Amino acid sequence: MNWTDVKLIAAIAGGLLIAFLLSTANTVKARVASVASGLFFAIFLTEPLINWAGLEFSVWQYAVAGLLAMSGDRLARRIMQLIDTSKIQITGGRS
Repeated sequence: MNWTDVKLIAAIAGGLLIAFLLSTANTVKARVASVASGLFFAIFLTEPLINWAGLEFSVWQYAVAGLLAMSGDRLARRIMQLIDTSKIQITGGRS
């Protein structure tokens, strides 16, 4: 991804702003965590998700980055629920 692209930065910032404003979290700490998870998913999953879906990167990068920024908190919660219900061990310690 090209981080000097103003449209990409605007798409991610807009998604993060919407996520912050529409967050159901009651505390500032929880809202910041929501925004941080959205930023994480937008940075690290935009390109792999577009490649996995077989889409053209130059066309879809802004939409996918913005959507991941908006829904990163819910995506992280869903992943953690799936890990919890399937009893996947995510630590290296003995049980």
